[in-house]
Amino acid sequence: MCSMHLILVALRLSVVIAESETLFKSTAFDQGKYGAYPHRSYVTEPSLNSPRHNVQQSDPRCENGLYIMTSLRGDKLERDWKSSMIHDTQGNLVWMDPSYGETFNLAVQRYKGNDYLTFWKGDDSRGHGEGTYIMVSLLS
Repeated sequence: MCSMHLILVALRLSVVIAESETLFKSTAFDQGKYGAYPHRSYVTEPSLNSPRHNVQQSDPRCENGLYIMTSLRGDKLERDWKSSMIHDTQGNLVWMDPSYGETFNLAVQRYKGNDYLTFWKGDDSRGHGEGTYIMVSLLS
C-alpha cells in the first residue's frame, strides 16, 4: 500500500561558513584525490556536509540569482548527506536540512499564488515508495 502525506513547512535561511572552498578546474578532483564523495563541512554548523563542487567553466552571465538544486541519494552516502540542498552558482550552500533524510525531486512549485520548495521524502528500497510530499514555504 502506498502512503502519501502532505506537510507544509516554513523556512528561514541562515548563513553557514565552509571549511573549504569550491574548486575550479581541479585535476586532483577529477582524479579522485578528494575521495569518492568530495564534500564540504562547515565551521558554523559542524553537522552539515554538502558536495564540494569542481566548476569547469564560469561566466558572468551565470551570476543571475539562479540556484543549483540537488537531491542526493545512494547506499554509499552517509545518512546526514542524503538531503535536498540548494547551492548558488559558486558552489556555496544556501539551504540544506538533513533531518528530512533521503529526498527526491527537489523543485520550486507555485501553489495558491505562492512559491514553495517541494520534494518527496521516504523509502523506496522495497521496490515501491512509501513517504511524504513536503512543501517548504520561504519566509522573507
